[in-house]
Amino acid sequence: MEDDPGTDAQFSVPQAGNRCAPGSGAQAQVGRAREDGPEAPDGPARLVAPGSADRCPRCGGELGGAEACGRCGLARRHHDRFAKATVLPAELAAEWERVLAAWDDPGRHALFLERCARDGSLDLAAARYRPLAGDAERGARARAALDRIVALAERELRRAATPRDTLRRNRRIVFVVALAIAIVFLVVIARAVLAR
Repeated sequence: MEDDPGTDAQFSVPQAGNRCAPGSGAQAQVGRAREDGPEAPDGPARLVAPGSADRCPRCGGELGGAEACGRCGLARRHHDRFAKATVLPAELAAEWERVLAAWDDPGRHALFLERCARDGSLDLAAARYRPLAGDAERGARARAALDRIVALAERELRRAATPRDTLRRNRRIVFVVALAIAIVFLVVIARAVLAR
């Protein structure tokens, strides 16, 4: 299948009823590229996980020379584009470097994750930890950080969903409107009864 300039990424998917092995050539085009977006050059990807020679930058899965990741389906030629889309802002990038330098310090991880939560960059933090989750030395702490990212994201969703002060204000408004309607209804009934 040829590349359509309007596609954002290509993923390996099963063909009609067949299972698709990584690198089998079965592909589907997904999404639309931004008009101003950079095209991903062919070649090896800039990897997120330090020391990983042949891993997917999205999920950290082994590529083994395949054209697409067997776990998440990201095509090898789109690894650079994915890596560019997940670049950390300068302040967070410096903090991430400090996390890598002091990997066994839980305070560094907590500080990095809180700053990512504050900046709305939890997805970028997850993109850093996910490839390290399968690493023998760093895996346990990376998985714990991914669990923390999920908890922080849920906290932000709950916080944004229904703030308590807005809910109280809405209840007051509904009560006042219902009371006004009841008073108007009683006045209309009273006038109708007295008019007879």
